[in-house]
Amino acid sequence: MIQDHIRYDVLIDKAMRNVVREALMRVKKEGLLGEHHFLISFNTQAENVKIPDNLAKKYSNEMTIVIQHQYSDLEINDTNFTLTLSFDGNKETITVPFEALTSFADPAVKFGLKFNMLEDVEEESDMYDIRQQLEEELKKEIDLIEKKSAKKTKS
Repeated sequence: MIQDHIRYDVLIDKAMRNVVREALMRVKKEGLLGEHHFLISFNTQAENVKIPDNLAKKYSNEMTIVIQHQYSDLEINDTNFTLTLSFDGNKETITVPFEALTSFADPAVKFGLKFNMLEDVEEESDMYDIRQQLEEELKKEIDLIEKKSAKKTKS
């Protein structure tokens, strides 16, 4: 198997996360126009996710938020976004790193993205590298055994 040293899977995943960032930046600047609204799912256990304890208990692995009518204080930077949403009548501020995203959808225009978890992608790459290394070591061992076997048959 040929190894992808460029890591197109990671490049595509990062580009798709940037689509979400750009969409949020447009919403911050222009508001949600027409029927647009976002469903954003994210891993609540991911590094740098900030959600109130009551929500962390309720959504121990993944959470989906809706950005439509009742949101405020939307802030976006290169790595995450922060906003205030209403949960059970209480306003709560959450911060979501783009790397924590698992999916994004704008049902109004039938648009959606599903993300690889970058940690998983990197782990898979590490496992591939380890497998490659073991295969190379095994080939060297086989070559060494074949050379020793060839010397014995000549003797």
